Amino acid sequence: MRGGGGWGGRGGGGEGEGEGEKRGGDKTDETDTNTNTNTDTNTDTNTDTNTDTNTDTKTDTNKSKSHATRRPRDAGSGVIDMVDPGSVVVSVSESESESESESDPPGVDGNVDSDGTRTSVYSPRFGSTSPEKLARTFAMKTVNSALMSKEEIVEFENEIAILREIDHPNVVQLFECYTHKRKMWLVMEMLGGGDLTSRDLDECRIVDVMEQILSALCYLHKRNICHRDLKLENVMFESLNKDSGVKLIDFGLSEKFTRNVKMHKACGTLYTAAPELLVGSGYTSQSDVWSAGCCAYVMLSAGQVPFLKDHDDLKDQNRLDNLRTAKYKFGGKFKDVSKAGREFISFCLRAHPGSRWTAKEALVYLKDKWVPGAAEKMKELEPAKLEETPPGTRKYARKRMNSVMVKGIRDFAKFGDFKKKILVTMAHTMDKGELGELGEMFISMDTDNEGTISPKEFREALMLQREKGEKGLTDEVISEIFRGLDHDESGQLHYMEFLAAVAESQGLITQERLIETFDRLDSDNSGFITVDNLREILGTDFDDEVVAELVKGADENSDGRIDYEEFCKIVASA
Repeated sequence: MRGGGGWGGRGGGGEGEGEGEKRGGDKTDETDTNTNTNTDTNTDTNTDTNTDTNTDTKTDTNKSKSHATRRPRDAGSGVIDMVDPGSVVVSVSESESESESESDPPGVDGNVDSDGTRTSVYSPRFGSTSPEKLARTFAMKTVNSALMSKEEIVEFENEIAILREIDHPNVVQLFECYTHKRKMWLVMEMLGGGDLTSRDLDECRIVDVMEQILSALCYLHKRNICHRDLKLENVMFESLNKDSGVKLIDFGLSEKFTRNVKMHKACGTLYTAAPELLVGSGYTSQSDVWSAGCCAYVMLSAGQVPFLKDHDDLKDQNRLDNLRTAKYKFGGKFKDVSKAGREFISFCLRAHPGSRWTAKEALVYLKDKWVPGAAEKMKELEPAKLEETPPGTRKYARKRMNSVMVKGIRDFAKFGDFKKKILVTMAHTMDKGELGELGEMFISMDTDNEGTISPKEFREALMLQREKGEKGLTDEVISEIFRGLDHDESGQLHYMEFLAAVAESQGLITQERLIETFDRLDSDNSGFITVDNLREILGTDFDDEVVAELVKGADENSDGRIDYEEFCKIVASA
């Protein structure tokens, strides 16, 4: 069980009697695997490097070279295993030159700065032959298996497995995995805005943050995934912008659970741990909702914890009893918190999991009650600030598709399987920070709060366009479009499928992204996309005959493979 971390950038503690202790304290010897911007000490400010887990920042810098003159890379440099669209595992041969530093994966030049921070400049295999110099920053988590216990290795492998399954705007994205001798690396989305402890937020902004956290939890719980270590340090801002979105990170302790079957492993962090987890009676995904309630409490109280703050509190019987019975008080800063905000916490922090809200119930209450409640409270306390940053402006205004987007979606539904696969892979490689409001539009279309778009939700979104005069959108046509967008035939539209469907109409297909996508599909670095490449990527979704036909249909010069020019023609085709 992990202890509390630091509370950077916060003011003094609460003033009311019985209010929780200020969060801080020590950690156990377990490896904390946060992927972005925490230090492991209680400092007043957070930096953009996680010194606890060797998380490096990586810049994708590509040389100026044309695909037309592209040379195959050295076949002995590594073995690449495509595990899902846009995600690869690279196992480098032991015969590789020993002159390469064991501190870095292939293609990474590492330097230790004067402050001891390790920064890696990374030229990944995708996009390496761009005609223009590109720059893109990633986060890289580095671990040395020789220094890890078996349990820690299992946690790391578990994080990889979980992240490969997740596709949501409010969850950090895993791009690639590498192994080299005793080193392992995760190449992940860079979240440069600091964690939730790094900012002093007002109630309206806290509502916005909690909505995004709960949206992610709804998605995870729908897929039988319990995070099990939800805390302020595991929620990161995407950027330094004041209205930046947030994403959940650190899935090392996450668990795939079975409905109506309790989990029993004690894990997590003390200040957000649910009572049923600590007393050993078994717990469910409702423990994540308790943790969300604790996060809301700490943010609203400017750093106070409702129950336990560190391992010393485990010796305090009164504190343990308060935790078991969910006994706490709203003191100090809570005098300026709305009634809806306090009620939100009280329904999340119910001692018995059965009487506690589900993530979906908490999200519905937040949207229906807490958003207007926070607005009324801010109007009372700071009316000028309310006009500047009204609550819910990021998420709650209905984002509607325009006619150009609808046409693009209709066109995508008619594309061939190969072009759809290309666009889905491209969606995976995109820098999500460059997509504007598309993530928010996806969330706003998900009215059932389950992290995907159902046929009913899709029909409702297009019905709005039909009411505005969009022609030809009959119920039958809408159903046909949905089937054309549902690339994995799951009966739901996932985030990457949505991005793929709108990519062309929103101008997201750039030369740089085409090159990245081509290099992803060219999984053996030969400079061409072959039948074997596609068979690896498509798996059992298509039989060998169909895969061969896909290549044949794009192979204009009949050499049995697809070069970059042929690839571009496929994307440009209707």
